[in-house]
Amino acid sequence: MITKKSMKNAKKFCRYDVSLIEGYEEALNDPNEKYSVHHVLEYKYRTDELEAMNMYEGVHPDFLIWMPFSLHHNNSALHISRRHAGRNETPWNKGKTGVYSEETRKKMGESHKGKHPWNYKGGK
Repeated sequence: MITKKSMKNAKKFCRYDVSLIEGYEEALNDPNEKYSVHHVLEYKYRTDELEAMNMYEGVHPDFLIWMPFSLHHNNSALHISRRHAGRNETPWNKGKTGVYSEETRKKMGESHKGKHPWNYKGGK
């Protein structure tokens, strides 16, 4: 089922006929599931990056897909850590162990003795 809001978004995102977007027939004929338009490139780029490339609104239907709400809004691969998707960035501390000597670690530990963490509320 395609809601009025989804259709309005589809017309905003697609410069051609929205029926050319992949999955249109399925979305139109499925009475049990609501569908929304999704940018295919959103797996690799954030919205602001798509806007900077002029690929967010008024794009060709090949860059869009009709997707069920349940998949679009619960897809952890899409929404978690999109900032680093497709960039081959590794964390600075990946695989690093033994950075500090035992003496340095002891000094750091002793410097915090008797102090409370920033979120300490008192009591036991």
